[in-house]
Amino acid sequence: VGEVAYGKSGRVQAGPQAADDLLWWQLAHTTADNRALVGWAAESGPDKSELLGKNAPPPPKPIETPAPATYTVGAPVTNISPYDVNVRRSPGFAGKPDGDVVAVVPSKALLRLVEGPRQADGLSWWRVTGVEDPAIEGWMAEVSPIGIRLLAPALFRNLIALGVPYSENHPISQLWGENPQVYSAFTYDGVPLKGHNGIDIYMPIGSAIVAADAGTVTNADFLPGGYGNWVRVTHRWGHSDYAHLNRARVRVGQSVSKGAVLAESGNTGNSTGPHLHFSIRIDPYFRGDGWGGFCDPLPFLDQSKLNLALYGRDLEAIRDIPRFAPTPPPVEEPGRPLP
Repeated sequence: VGEVAYGKSGRVQAGPQAADDLLWWQLAHTTADNRALVGWAAESGPDKSELLGKNAPPPPKPIETPAPATYTVGAPVTNISPYDVNVRRSPGFAGKPDGDVVAVVPSKALLRLVEGPRQADGLSWWRVTGVEDPAIEGWMAEVSPIGIRLLAPALFRNLIALGVPYSENHPISQLWGENPQVYSAFTYDGVPLKGHNGIDIYMPIGSAIVAADAGTVTNADFLPGGYGNWVRVTHRWGHSDYAHLNRARVRVGQSVSKGAVLAESGNTGNSTGPHLHFSIRIDPYFRGDGWGGFCDPLPFLDQSKLNLALYGRDLEAIRDIPRFAPTPPPVEEPGRPLP
């Protein structure tokens, strides 16, 4: 429902109640913008660190704004998206005339960075020139305003072709970027989210969750109040996360092939119904971009295997497929960034 900032107070309304091997208290809290929040918070973390106390904590250490993980001038890159992308006369897109678009970059086109980055309209922009088509020259955004990844290292040009992260036919129940009014209450590195930073797939508890691509398991953990049981697989191009699992079937350090079973789906953590939360980051990424560094995975998935029955159809025709309330991410604690 929201965050209680470090050092801020709340009033105990009820509790304690035990869940996920932790003690939880219901708190009432008024935010800095005068929103009234009522919800449950754990007394301590899974590592026994204190989260709630009667006395005010010491002042937090100053937090430096993290520098964006970015490219360097001269680096070869590609339009990694499956779409044509506009190249502009100058950085930015808001309120500009049609003549500001000087070229269009096809999907998978090779480019070279010649200047940047510059910030405009909430995005990072680079001046690019075409490798195969020298007529392409102008400014291109790293990520689209709605979180679609546009630029990526040239080595990834034909590398990211993902399988769906499940073995049966399951419908997507929440798309990328949905419910911004819910997710804007939560932050990565102090930056509010612009919307849902992954996709949710409805499936019964115990369904097989599989690796979207080959890689190495780098996390198989439990995050209370957030991902619940979750697994991260690191790939040659970045990593993929699988959350709200019933249980993992892999261990950290294990190599997995594309389509290998990682886990059973579940309803653990901060979840409003049985589903899989699936998200990806493509290197290099910046956690403070409003998406936590994640990008929309849909353009990179096997389109023939996607079930979008819950979108564009009368829900009365599919009564057996429930829709759940949005699942908010966990609260980021000082010194403990979200995954």
